[in-house]
Formats: sequence, structure tokens, C-alpha cells
Amino acid sequence: MDKGGLLKAVLGMLLLAAAVTSVQARVFSQRTAGDDVPGFLEQLGGRTAYRAPVRINGEDAQLQVIGFDDPNDARTAEIRAALKLTPAATGTDALYTIAGPDRVTRLLLLRPGGGTQTLAVVIEQSADAFRRRDGGRAARPLPLPVYPGSTPGLQAENADNGLVFGTFNALATAPEQVVAFYHAALAGDGWQPMFPDADASGAGVYLRRDAICFVLASPSAGGSHISLLHKSLKNPTR
Repeated sequence: MDKGGLLKAVLGMLLLAAAVTSVQARVFSQRTAGDDVPGFLEQLGGRTAYRAPVRINGEDAQLQVIGFDDPNDARTAEIRAALKLTPAATGTDALYTIAGPDRVTRLLLLRPGGGTQTLAVVIEQSADAFRRRDGGRAARPLPLPVYPGSTPGLQAENADNGLVFGTFNALATAPEQVVAFYHAALAGDGWQPMFPDADASGAGVYLRRDAICFVLASPSAGGSHISLLHKSLKNPTR
């Protein structure tokens, strides 16, 4: 299976997660693209794979994952141009911040290793919640190893269905080094690759008893951008 296939598998995993989450349909109104980023992305042909309320560093937020068929990277360029995106000061060109009068949207555009699809991770917060979460509060640790020397970016958690998503930046590190680290570290902790014959130079999906995880490393300015997703397959305890 190639990396495009890996991405489809992860989207399927996110759809499975969404099956236990109540989702309300979003109606797109004809406003500027920045007024409704998820609606704008869906209007471009994106398909929502996952939408749920989450907590980011202890503050309420809304997470939405939208996938595009994008063999020529045209959608990614169109999104950047329409939203007038400039990179956030995180050492990666994948993470963007779109500030409105009453809410802040973080947009992460992922394109696994030269594949044919683009994945948009959209996290929306009220302006007040965004300011509070940027006030130095420590993120809750992911139930996965952190790449040595990397710095945390976004972290989202849905306690209702056991989903945790986080991003990190590793300077002076190639994506292949990151994936090799996780392959060894996860194997040592009892994780098994879901697609052992796949080309996993930039991504990997792993299973362990009652959990599944996804590792993606992509090039960024000066190093690698790391995305980690962990999903419990058990019924959450309340």
C-alpha cells in the first residue's frame, strides 16, 4: 500500500471515531472564506471525515478533519491563496492561524510524502479561549513517545471517544529519521504496524491491543513537522 492508501486508511479510522460522536451538519453561507473555514473547504470539494468538540490545553475547541483528492497540490495552493495564509512562527509552513473578531481558527495542511491527497485539520476556538490556552498552560502528554528535542504545537483531546491529536516540530531532522524513531520506539512498546509492507518513509499506522495510532512526518522549514494521532478502541470511562 502506498502513502495515499495509508491516508485513506487513516481517514477511515477517523470516520470510525466519528461514528460514536454526535455531529451537527454545517450550513455554508456566502461570506468571505475566513468567516467559515470548514464551510469554505467543503465548498472546494473537501469531505469531512471527523468533527467533534475537543479540549486544547484545557480549553474548549472544535476539531474538524477534511480530506481532498489533490494529485497536483492545486487545492493546497488555492486554500493558501483564498485565505491569505502566512506561516505561523513555529518553524513549519504547514500551520496557519486565522484570527477573526470572535474566534480563532488554526489550520494544519498535511500532504503525506508526495501522495495524491491533502488533509486539512481545522481547530476553532473562541478568541478568549485561544488567549487563555496561549498563556503558558502545559499540554496534556500524549500516550505516545515524543521525538527527542521536538517542541509541541497543537494538541487536541476528545475524552468522549479516546482521541488525542498532537503536532510537534523537530529542527535539523529529516522525516525519515522521525519515522524510523517511532517505528523502533513503538515496536519496543508492543505496537505492530497495521500495513507492514507499506512504504512508511513518511507515515505509519500502528495497532496495540485496544488502541490505534498514526504517525506522520513531513518536511518543514529547518526540519520536520510531526503529527501524532492516538485513538483508544475501548469504550471510554466516564
